[in-house]
Order: sequence, then C-alpha cells, then structure tokens
Amino acid sequence: MNIAKKIRALRMQRRLTLKETARRIGVPSSTYRDWEYGRKIRADKINQLAAAFEVSVAEITEIQDTSRRELGKVIAILEEALTILRKI
Repeated sequence: MNIAKKIRALRMQRRLTLKETARRIGVPSSTYRDWEYGRKIRADKINQLAAAFEVSVAEITEIQDTSRRELGKVIAILEEALTILRKI
C-alpha cells in the first residue's frame, strides 16, 4: 500500500473527515486531498500525519522502506553483474 492509500485508510478507520484531518495537520483541505491522490508529502508533514492518526511514522511509510530494501538488493545484484562483466 502506498502512502496515499495508507493515509486515506487511516483517516477512514478513525472516521475523520478530510477537512478535519487537514485542520489537525495545519494544511488546507485541498493540500491534504492532493496527498490522498498521490501528491508527494514533505517529511515534516509525515510526522504531523503520524501524530494526527496516533501511529508511528514507520507505519505510514512502511511500503517505501520495503521498496528501498528491495531496490538495494537489485542494485547489489547489478553491481555484482557489472564486476563479472568487466572481467570478461
């Protein structure tokens, strides 16, 4: 689940309106709505989202951490392949 889907799910679980959530975070409703539609969120706002939903930042960003680990594995494999190819 990406961050946009995660924050929407958290908002719905807590039965908060979009407007109420935006007010808790201190952003316009339109900005929060954009986040739920996938617009990038500044790091400091992710902290505020976590506080508003009473969850950890890790819970909101979990999918991205997993993606970074997977990307790291792919990069390691590609680097190993390059090393082998250079020896040929």
